Amino acid sequence: AKRLDNVPPRAYDVPRLNKTSSWAALPVVPEPVPARADSFHWNRLPFACRSDDRSREEVIGREVSETIIPAHRRSYHQAGMERYMATGERGILDRMVEAEGLRADGSLIPIELSVTEVPLAKGRLFTAILRDLTERKEFQRQLGEAERKRANLARYFSPNMVDELMHSGGDLERARTQIVTMLFVDLIGFTTLSAQLSSVEVIELLRECLAFFEEAVFAHQGTLDKYLGDGLMATFGTPRPGPRDATNALACARLMAAKTVAWNAERRGQGLQPVHI
Repeated sequence: AKRLDNVPPRAYDVPRLNKTSSWAALPVVPEPVPARADSFHWNRLPFACRSDDRSREEVIGREVSETIIPAHRRSYHQAGMERYMATGERGILDRMVEAEGLRADGSLIPIELSVTEVPLAKGRLFTAILRDLTERKEFQRQLGEAERKRANLARYFSPNMVDELMHSGGDLERARTQIVTMLFVDLIGFTTLSAQLSSVEVIELLRECLAFFEEAVFAHQGTLDKYLGDGLMATFGTPRPGPRDATNALACARLMAAKTVAWNAERRGQGLQPVHI
């Protein structure tokens, strides 16, 4: 019978049990490996071999640190195994971690790794799951980039315009002629009123009124075209016209008037002068 202590630290050729991605499988070590710090091995064939990567012959029998662990991580791998063998302190064992994997051409790819030790009467047996995260990481990158673009656009455009820009990739086609409804709103007597206020009070006044003007526009599918000092210009029917554009503009104006009435009630309660639009 083969002594367990003499089993070399090698990769073993076993079938794939469960395909989890284009590079990954559920690899299993079919025979025990010795209780030595350099004996942490699993079948890396499903991970390391592809038609455009390594052949079976290039992988079987080699140490795990030579095939899928990047050179700058091998000392950590060795130290971790020595610590585990000596003290039982677990590093990556029995939990899912993200790490870097090494390809045959020397490039690095993100991987998801889970290693578990299977209790045996003699020797040590480890199983591991490796999954290539390249596609998931790329999707996350693209999603993050899209969210950043949307956030930047939302600073300057209304939600419906942002949606249009995101779907069109920023191209709103060539210039065209269409019917739109325009809405202009501003404060009556703002110049006289602002002369009685400090600069801080003027800013607070504009911030409050423009905020509910903007909310009213967006609540009725309008597009905020530009701020006009103490007012704004909005369009309804951009970027795409609809059958309720004029109706939405009127409803927006009514909501602005109602909000102004409520705002003036608050201002009177604070001893402030009411405003009119």
